[in-house]
Amino acid sequence: MWALREVPVTDDEAATALLWGLRHPDEEVKIQAALSIAHRFKGQDDIETELLRLLRDGPSASTQAACLYALGVGWPTSPETSQRIEWARSQAAYPVRIAALHLLLRADLDDPQELRPEERLWLIELVRREDRLFSHPWKAMVVQLLDRAAAGNRQMADFALETLRGNGRNGGDRDLAWALACRVFSDDDRFLEWTASELGTEHGMILFNINMVPQRWREHPTFQQVLAPFVTHELTRGIQPFTVIGLSRSMTDEAARAALLEGLDAHRPWSAARELLKRFGEDATVVTALRDRLLGNFKHAAPLADVAIDVLGLEKGFELLIGLLRHEGGLDEHQVLVANAVANAWGLLRSTAAGTTLEDGESLADAQAAAQRVLERHDAAEVSRLCTQVSAIVLSWHVPSIISAWPDQGHVIDYARRALQDSRHITVGNDDLTHSAVLQAHAGRDDARSRVLTRHALDLLGHLDAELREVLAFELTRSALEPAELIATIALWKTDPDLQVRRTIMVGTARNLIARQEAAEASGRENLLPEMAWLREQIREDLCAYGPELEEDRQIAWIGMLLLQDLTLIDGLHETFGEPNEPGVKLTGLDFEPDPVLTDLIAANWPELEQHFGDRLYARLTGRTQQTTDAPRALVLAALASVAAYYPHIAELLRSAYSDASDGPVLRGDRNVILWAKRDARADLSILTALVSTLTPYSPRRSSVVIASLLDIESWNVSVEDFAATLTVSASDWDSPDAWVDREGAEQRAVYAQLFPRDPVTFTWFNGLSEWFTHRAGPGPSSWTDTLAICFSAADPADLPILICRVHERLEAAPLTEMRLATGPLLRRLATDPAAVAALHSALGADLTRESSPLFARFADPVVKAHPNLARLRRTYLLALVLKHAGQLKRQQAAGVTAFLTSADPTLTVHDPFAGSTGPLWLSLMDLLTRN
Repeated sequence: MWALREVPVTDDEAATALLWGLRHPDEEVKIQAALSIAHRFKGQDDIETELLRLLRDGPSASTQAACLYALGVGWPTSPETSQRIEWARSQAAYPVRIAALHLLLRADLDDPQELRPEERLWLIELVRREDRLFSHPWKAMVVQLLDRAAAGNRQMADFALETLRGNGRNGGDRDLAWALACRVFSDDDRFLEWTASELGTEHGMILFNINMVPQRWREHPTFQQVLAPFVTHELTRGIQPFTVIGLSRSMTDEAARAALLEGLDAHRPWSAARELLKRFGEDATVVTALRDRLLGNFKHAAPLADVAIDVLGLEKGFELLIGLLRHEGGLDEHQVLVANAVANAWGLLRSTAAGTTLEDGESLADAQAAAQRVLERHDAAEVSRLCTQVSAIVLSWHVPSIISAWPDQGHVIDYARRALQDSRHITVGNDDLTHSAVLQAHAGRDDARSRVLTRHALDLLGHLDAELREVLAFELTRSALEPAELIATIALWKTDPDLQVRRTIMVGTARNLIARQEAAEASGRENLLPEMAWLREQIREDLCAYGPELEEDRQIAWIGMLLLQDLTLIDGLHETFGEPNEPGVKLTGLDFEPDPVLTDLIAANWPELEQHFGDRLYARLTGRTQQTTDAPRALVLAALASVAAYYPHIAELLRSAYSDASDGPVLRGDRNVILWAKRDARADLSILTALVSTLTPYSPRRSSVVIASLLDIESWNVSVEDFAATLTVSASDWDSPDAWVDREGAEQRAVYAQLFPRDPVTFTWFNGLSEWFTHRAGPGPSSWTDTLAICFSAADPADLPILICRVHERLEAAPLTEMRLATGPLLRRLATDPAAVAALHSALGADLTRESSPLFARFADPVVKAHPNLARLRRTYLLALVLKHAGQLKRQQAAGVTAFLTSADPTLTVHDPFAGSTGPLWLSLMDLLTRN
């Protein structure tokens, strides 16, 4: 996105990619797209009109924020921009409000009154709660806003210090506290002393950007005492030694030189080497140290390849690099570093020979002559081919440099195209410069292949969200496309970074080609269709897959193999890393939940699997054939329990193993097995006790299935008294007014409060919470799970509207899994309490008549409170949506609410707590009208 601000593509091409980039799911991409639009199209009316349309229509609040940001930077004096900034200041959506406030400061950095009192208060409140999970680019803007909002606030300084000292145990945002320490509170020596003390510990400051340390601290004697040991440690043994280069510049020359020289023997010494040349390039000791390592063996020279030409000169340096490039063996990382250095050096040689670069210490004529001699001695095709042969499987640092260095080499163009199609940088979360390198190297070139490559790079910027790709894949594999056309369309399916998309393609393609193969055989064909042969090759390749998603890739391959019903596809394969064992597959994902498609296919093909793999079957299905697994049969059957109800032979295996001496203990403690046992034979007290024992306070997602089963009390053959007693058996201080302080037992309390909302124990907890929220004395609630269940189950019906609004406001920026801890108990209350439903209906479109409850009262957004009319609109939408999901909003009522809201302000941003989305009101109202 950022490269498009000035690469020589047409404005139409750039605008198409950049405007679509404003919709990208990654927040950083949106910000860079906004900045590029402002840079490239500043002041252009047609782009301003399009940005205003997107700002109005969404589809999401973060897209609206990016549009506003582009307008503010590129069209700062436009009346429309001023109007939309003013509109955005009152919106509840965090990105929209942050963008507006940030633009105000950009417009007038000298006016300390730009922030309104409620905006200052809101910004300060952001520091108090780290669970406000708005994305990093917007958070970076908050850091600058806090310079204004927190200036001179001693109480905020105390809180930030407490947050840092306690590592966020007070709930404070550690990143923002650190930013305050280094910026607005940098004159407070308490922060300096804390930072100095942390630098002296083993893992001090690992969570923070140490380069934010202000210059005043760096020069302070207290800081200087710990600075040299810390920098030396990070340079020699740190994971990212480059992060302390800036700090080394605050050290004395002697101390810095000593630390940087030690850094030359570290795992990644190039940042130390570069700094040594920059700061001590004339020092004989430094030059000798660098020369000795470069002229030594490959292990010592390769990590310093980046400085070879600086140390040895153009000719000797490049000859050394070529020798290192031809070296066989060594670490993959070292080979990557050498290839990257060679590519960068080739670009330097070309620009120097052309007279556009002047190396320090050499005259232009001498440098040109030296560069020309080197270029004449080496064939560009050969050098570039050597570079492209360096593996990019583990690291791809060299790929952009290679693309930039040889844009005229056909095989490098092919290399660039393959790099564009690779998704590993996404799956492993690394920054990737391939796109920008391709655009900068090839956009504007006249040759046809460069034009095609540029077009390909631009096309790839037109992303589709994963959900849309999944739907598209599903429809493509069910379409009337000929097999060859289908395979050509999905040929690069493995590069999709989304697991569900890849899975959908495998399942759909396998079923499509199976039908095609059967039809061909019915017509007399005796051999495989070429497309079926291709699919079999793809499956066999991934049955022994490696890489960051090897387990998921192997699961997809097993799904394909089982769909084709050909287990011979795995025969003869052996692991190529570690011991050459037979490859297996795990039946569970990263969340430890059984894979529903794979387990279903395993169960359906169980007899064939037993016959083919024999006594090795269970080991194969644990995915751990290289290791000793204590109970492979129990692990496999526990995963298959989720589908056992549909396969009698699996259910019979479970019944037998359930009472087995070796496998029984594992199975009887597994949640999925217990849930199967409940459905299979009985739902008695012993099963209930076992299921309650699986509740865990540290895995809400896994516990949610258990809680749902427990809340279905009618499905149990247990008396109400025994049910209640079972929930309390493992809890200490069960009926204490502040039982919710203890994280243990939160799930049991949540179930109890929802099943027995009128019980004295539930009211005891509720009253205890009310007391704590009133006075905030002593420890507070430790879990949303029981706190929300207690509040929504026991609150007076008249208090529900305000509680819904407060909790929603508190959790709006939290993950959807946390919001469900509120919506679940709330919908259960509305399903059983007509008075609660009536209270919500009464609050629609009206001012709240009751706001006296102390519960969650402190969480009110001060900006929302300052705009009561807008707050009423948001509240009406929220309560109507809750009623809709509870089945308590008739179509005529929904139409009336919609008419009321759209007549007031259809551009208002609102949040849907059930979908987890934030966007313009008019778009959200469509769901209110159509959702069943």
